[in-house]
Amino acid sequence: MQKNKSDTEVKEFLEQYFQDHPTEKTATLSKEVQLFRWRVVEACLYAGIPMEKIDHIRELLERGGTPLTESHNLKLMVPKIETFELERLRKEVKGQRVCVIYDGTTRLGECIAVLLRWCPAGFKKIEQRLVALRTTKTHMDGDELGALINTILGTTCHVQTVDVVCGARDSCSTNGKAMRNLEPHVHQHGGHLVHLAHALADCGEHVDLPVLNEWMTPWLGLVQNHPSARSIWKEKLGGAMKGYSTIRWCSREECSNEISKNFGILPAFVDTLLENEIGDKLPKKMKMILDHQSETLQLELACNLDLEPIISTCYTLEGDGLVILLARAKIDALLAFGDTVGDRADTLPNVAALLRKQTELKVGVKVYEYFADVTPPSYFKGTITSVAHGKVKVKYEDNTVIEQEEREVRQWMEVREMDEWKRLAAAAKGGITYLRNRLTGNLPAQQKNFDCTHMYEVLRVVQAFDPSWASQHLDANVTDALAVVKPLRNMTAALKRELPAYLVATAGVVIDHTEGKDDHTFTNQVLRWWESNGSKFPAWAEAAQIIFAFTPNSAAAERVFSMLKAMFGDQQMETLANIIQTALMLRINQRNVG
Repeated sequence: MQKNKSDTEVKEFLEQYFQDHPTEKTATLSKEVQLFRWRVVEACLYAGIPMEKIDHIRELLERGGTPLTESHNLKLMVPKIETFELERLRKEVKGQRVCVIYDGTTRLGECIAVLLRWCPAGFKKIEQRLVALRTTKTHMDGDELGALINTILGTTCHVQTVDVVCGARDSCSTNGKAMRNLEPHVHQHGGHLVHLAHALADCGEHVDLPVLNEWMTPWLGLVQNHPSARSIWKEKLGGAMKGYSTIRWCSREECSNEISKNFGILPAFVDTLLENEIGDKLPKKMKMILDHQSETLQLELACNLDLEPIISTCYTLEGDGLVILLARAKIDALLAFGDTVGDRADTLPNVAALLRKQTELKVGVKVYEYFADVTPPSYFKGTITSVAHGKVKVKYEDNTVIEQEEREVRQWMEVREMDEWKRLAAAAKGGITYLRNRLTGNLPAQQKNFDCTHMYEVLRVVQAFDPSWASQHLDANVTDALAVVKPLRNMTAALKRELPAYLVATAGVVIDHTEGKDDHTFTNQVLRWWESNGSKFPAWAEAAQIIFAFTPNSAAAERVFSMLKAMFGDQQMETLANIIQTALMLRINQRNVG
C-alpha cells in the first residue's frame, strides 16, 4: 500500500512538473514510462551506482517491457527527484520544534552536512532527516557557515527560526561561531549543545602512555593502510580486524585494544613483515619497541584496555535515540571511576594482572590478601619471607605465617605500591581529570571554547523527562532549574502547575536504561510512556517534545560523511553535487525506493 501511494505521489508530481515545462524532451512520455525511469534513477542514487552503469544493464531492465533511455538522458531525472525530496522534507518538518545538527569535512574543498531532528506529537518515534549537503571550494569561517545554515533553514526547509530549539555541533571554534551567528532568535532562545562524545574521545589524548603512542604511529600508518600488512594481520588474527577511521571517534583506542588482546602474536607478525620487506622502516620501528620495551608496551596497552568504559560511553552517547536523558548518569559514572582509579587493584584489572605476572616472586614482595573466613571478612597486608620449591611463605600483619602455592600468592600481590602502577594510575586519572575540567569550566583562557559547564547542567535537569528518574528525583527545585534550557524558560510556571499530576503518573515507573547502537530499549520505553500519558499534562508533553529533539552529539552529520565515502569513493570524486546530495538524502532519510 505504501509503495502504491508513493507511486501516485510521484506521478502527480511529474504531471504538474511537465505541465509547467511542456517543452521538455520527455514531457510527452506516458506516466508509466516516466515513473519507471524515475524509479530506476532513484534506486541507482540510493545504492550509489554510477548512472553510466545503467547503459550496461539496460536490456535487463527493459525486459519488463518498459523502455529506458541513455544514462545522460536519465540524469535529467535527478533534479526532479531532488526537488521531490525537498518538498517532502518541508511537509515533514512544518511546525515541528527542531534541532539543527551540522558539521563539516574536507572533500573537494569543504563539505557541510545539515540535518534536522524532532519528536512529532504523539511520541511515535524520533525523526531525523538530512536536509542539505553543500560543497564549497574554500574553507568557511563561522560567519559564512552561520549564514549558510540560516539559508538552508529558511529557504530550503521553510523552517521558522522560532521552531529551532537546539543546535548540535562539535567544539570546533568555526561551528561555535556559526551557532552564535545564526538568526538572533535561534541563538538567544534555542539550546546549544556541543558534541559530548568528542569530549570523551579527547580524554584519550590526555592519558599519558608514551610507548603506546610511539607504537601506534607506525601501526596505524602501516597495518591500516598497506594491503599486504592488513592481510597478514587478519591471517594472524584468524578473522576480521578493527578498521581505523579519522571520522569514528575512539577508533584508535579500538585498534589498540585489539592489539592488547592479541599481544602474543605481535612478534611473529612483525617478523613476517620484515621477512617480506613490507613497509620499509615502520616494521623496524615496531621491532625495536618489542625488543627493548615489550613489557612497558604491554602494560600501557592493558591500561588503555582498562579505560574501555570511556569508549563504550562515547559510543552510547553517539546514538540517535534519547541519549540526552542518559548522558548525565553515564558521565557521572565515568567521573566516579576517575575518583577511585588506582585506589584498588580491580580499578585497573588488566594492569594489575600483568604486573603480577611480570613481577618476580621474591623475599620482600608485598601482598594484600582477602580472607573471607575471618570475622569480619577483611584484607590483610603481608610480606613474602621465603620462596622455595614452588612454595611461598607470607608473614601477615598479625604475625600469622602461611605457606601457599606460587599461583595463589600471585593473585594477591600488592600492586598499588609498584612504580608502574602509580604511573599508569596517574595516566588514567589524567584522562578523567581533563573531562572533569571541561565539565566544570576549569580551563585556561585559550580553551574556553571547550567549556561544557552549561551543557553539564542541562544534562542534569533534562533527566526530568525520564519517567523513572522523575519518580525518584523530580521536585519543584528541579522544575525551576529547567529554566537553564532556553526553550523552556517561559514554560516553568506551567510545568510547576502540572507537576503533581506528572509525579502521580510517574510513581513506580521502571524504565530499562539499556541503549546501544542496535538496542533502543530505553528510547522505545520512554516514548511509549509519553504516548500513553502525555495528554494528562500538556505542558510537560510539549516540553518533552522539545527536549527529545535535543541530542548531545553531532554524530549524525559524521555518519553522512562516512556514507559519502562509502557511496562515492575515489572513482566518483567528480560526481555532480546534486547527485551526491540527492543520493545521500534518499539513503540517510531511509526512503522507500524502486
